[in-house]
Amino acid sequence: MQLWSQQAATIKAIVGQSQAPWTNYWNQIINLPVDQVKVYSYDFTMTNATDANSGLYFHVGGHSSPVLCIDKVELIPLGGITGVVRNSSRVALPNIRVTAYGWNGSAWRAVTSVNTNSTGRYLFNSLPPDQYRLRYYDPAARYRTEFYNNVSTLATAPTVAVSAGATRNNINAVLAAVVTSAAAPAATDEAQVPTGRVVDA
Repeated sequence: MQLWSQQAATIKAIVGQSQAPWTNYWNQIINLPVDQVKVYSYDFTMTNATDANSGLYFHVGGHSSPVLCIDKVELIPLGGITGVVRNSSRVALPNIRVTAYGWNGSAWRAVTSVNTNSTGRYLFNSLPPDQYRLRYYDPAARYRTEFYNNVSTLATAPTVAVSAGATRNNINAVLAAVVTSAAAPAATDEAQVPTGRVVDA
């Protein structure tokens, strides 16, 4: 929503019922500066999926002569992304950190992160409609970090589109195990294997 006030003012925005029991699903105190148009955006989750008696209200009291403009008010249902993270043997991986990145106008920035559960599943359930890129990271360093669709860099990762009120399913990942030096395959090119003889004086 876009707000402007002729004088410094404090208002309360409420999403709630217009009749008893007057349930409030969300409320926010907003401090408005003098003569500045500002855009405000908030996320919240209703406890009821639908409510015909609910609405958006503004309490604007306690000001001697306020002139307040409210414009471009939108209530947009949030969306989500879910999937399963496995290894190359198709074993589900718990405790993998999945980060969603959003475009801020100049760069991809981390928006929010979740961990996979005991079955390897992750869920983002409060994402504004937009394009996102996903990163999969193992804090235990057993598996390689990668981005959605087996991509190695954020810059080349494909985007996942999230629509209002919808969840994108099956955004899955398969992580490759980290190969340690002890488990590294033996060299097969003799030219790369150092050889020599040690003798005394």
